Amino acid sequence: WQETLNLMAELFRAPAGFVVQKTSEGYQIVIASQTSENPYPADGSIISNDVNLFCRKVIKDNRELYENHATRNPEWSDNPEVSNDGFNSYLGLPLHWPDGEVFGTICVMDFAVTQYQEIYKRLIHKFCSLVESDLKILEQYLTIQELSMRDHLTGLFNRSGFFTLGEQALEIAQRMNKRYTVLFIDLDNLKVINDEYGHSSGDDALKTLANILQDRLRQADVIARIGGDEYAVLMVMDNMISLTHVIHQIEYSIKKVEGIKDYPFSASIGHSGICSHSDAFLEEALRDADRDMYRCKNKHQL
Repeated sequence: WQETLNLMAELFRAPAGFVVQKTSEGYQIVIASQTSENPYPADGSIISNDVNLFCRKVIKDNRELYENHATRNPEWSDNPEVSNDGFNSYLGLPLHWPDGEVFGTICVMDFAVTQYQEIYKRLIHKFCSLVESDLKILEQYLTIQELSMRDHLTGLFNRSGFFTLGEQALEIAQRMNKRYTVLFIDLDNLKVINDEYGHSSGDDALKTLANILQDRLRQADVIARIGGDEYAVLMVMDNMISLTHVIHQIEYSIKKVEGIKDYPFSASIGHSGICSHSDAFLEEALRDADRDMYRCKNKHQL
């Protein structure tokens, strides 16, 4: 996008060109043309939704805006791009995601009064199409990435998703001085269920356990099926009393289901205790929870 925007600004002989994204907090410059006259860098700053900007009108009306002499138009008297920075001309178009939702704008801005010919308007439409094509590719990539981190049977994250999302969650926890724990849950007797009751029953058991975990745990918890009959959960948990309560709630739900299934349904749950963050936390905590789970399973079998 940077090269595209630089070329667009050069062809328009404009001091500034931008791709602006609309976010829930306001408007953010994603790409800014690399011209010496451009006063607005793409530095991550966000302009509030209530500021009277050219791009706000483009997004609100969802159509092209060409203002060639803004300083004589009272509509823009409180636009800081005009009143503070001296911009007089704006030509911009809305950018859309493939589903039609507005992503933001693409525009060129000039300090001078302009008289763009129709060919220039067609040119910015062409640049708009190039960026929207990239947005389509980006959305497809994000969809593929999401699917690659999901278990197709249960809809939970898979092992790759668990570690990817888990590492992100740990970074946030470290900044907030929060402590985490890992649960390791193993569905008991999956082979017996598959062999004696059929694979459809085995699939049902796997999905049932996944549903219990989703019902009993919070949306912020990272829940994953990391193996054939193995599940892992990463969650914020500051004390053992709260952790014990969560485990008891999961076990209670498992017990309720156990009596209504045609096959034996139970699970063993282990945990890593309450741990502070370290570089190898997730791998170590998962191993600790796995060992604790086997201790739990052995107790069941006594």
